[in-house]
Amino acid sequence: MIDSYAARNDPYFLRNGFETSGKYSFPLIKRQEVSLEKIALIPYNLTKSNDIKNADCGVHFFIDDYRFFGVYDFPEKAFARICGYKFLLSPDFSLYKEMPMWKLIENIGKSRWCGAYWQSKGKTVIPTISWAGSESFSIAAEGIEKGCVIAVSTVGCKNAKFDFLRGYNSVLEKNRAVENYLSRRAVQRNARRHRLRRIQPNKENLNTKNRFCQYGFTQSKRSLFAV
Repeated sequence: MIDSYAARNDPYFLRNGFETSGKYSFPLIKRQEVSLEKIALIPYNLTKSNDIKNADCGVHFFIDDYRFFGVYDFPEKAFARICGYKFLLSPDFSLYKEMPMWKLIENIGKSRWCGAYWQSKGKTVIPTISWAGSESFSIAAEGIEKGCVIAVSTVGCKNAKFDFLRGYNSVLEKNRAVENYLSRRAVQRNARRHRLRRIQPNKENLNTKNRFCQYGFTQSKRSLFAV
C-alpha cells in the first residue's frame, strides 16, 4: 500500500524528472538526428506490441484525443505498446481557440512530457507542434530544442488558412527547424498507415496562392512535404 508521502513524491505525480525550458518550464524535447528517407507513419490507435510488420513506421497522434489519453495517464503501459516502432511523434493534444490559456499550456506541457519521457527511454522523438490563435504563438514552440525536425498537422485548417500560416511562420522563426513534416489525416478511415511524399520546392508550389492545394501542401525553408 502506498502511503501519502510516497504518493506525494511519485515522479508520475510530480512530473518533474526531466530538463525544462521556457517561461512555463515545459519538459524539453531534445534535438535528435532523424533520417528523412522512407518515412512511414501509423496512427497510435492501430499500434500494438510486437508489431513486426510495421516496425519501420513512426507513430503519429493525428487522431481524436480520447484515443491516446493513456500515453500521459498511464505512460509505462502505453510505452510498452509503442516502444517497438522506429520513432515516435509527440502526442497532438488538441488546442482550440475556445480553450482558456491554462488549458492550452496544460496540453502543450503534456505533449512535451511524453516526448521527453520517450527520449529518456532511448527512442527517437519528433515533436509535434500546434497552436490555437495568436495568443498561443508565443508558447507553441516552447519546450523544444532549436533546430529539431518538427511535425505539423493541417487537420481542421481548411477554413483558417491565413491563421495557420501565421502560426506556422511564427513556429519556424522560433524553432529555426532544419526540416519540417506536414501531415494530415488519411483520407480512408481504415488506412493502416500513410507515407510522407517528398516534393522539391518550385516557383508554383511556393506561390502564396498555391500553398494550400488539394492535400494541404505547405513549405518549409528547405523542403516541401505532403501526404
